[in-house]
Amino acid sequence: MGLKIHPLQYLMVWSALCLFYLLFLSLSEYMNFIVSCLAASAGVIAMITGYSVKVLKTRKRGGIMAGLLTALYAYLFLLVQNEDYTLLLGSVALFVILGVVMHITRNIDWYKVRLNPQAQAAIQDHPSR
Repeated sequence: MGLKIHPLQYLMVWSALCLFYLLFLSLSEYMNFIVSCLAASAGVIAMITGYSVKVLKTRKRGGIMAGLLTALYAYLFLLVQNEDYTLLLGSVALFVILGVVMHITRNIDWYKVRLNPQAQAAIQDHPSR
């Protein structure tokens, strides 16, 4: 794939995800719960999708990000609406997500995963070695 994403770009997306809660709380003081949740979700999804299209270099990758975020916020809305089943739904979701990650990474030989040549050189040249 060869796409390099800087840690600062991860930080900006993380910040937008965190801002959702502040935006949602602020809006819910003036609107009903569903409208404020939809508005905060739509705003954050639009912001991250627009940023992702530029950073990830294609609309397809940005669209995938939009789909994942939409699914995430829809699931969070479902969790909040079903107070009696929140623990069960959250546990099942984490179980499924871990299973998917395990399935996707099952063929990776973690002992063969190496740092890029520049990082390896920096470690080898470090004075503590």
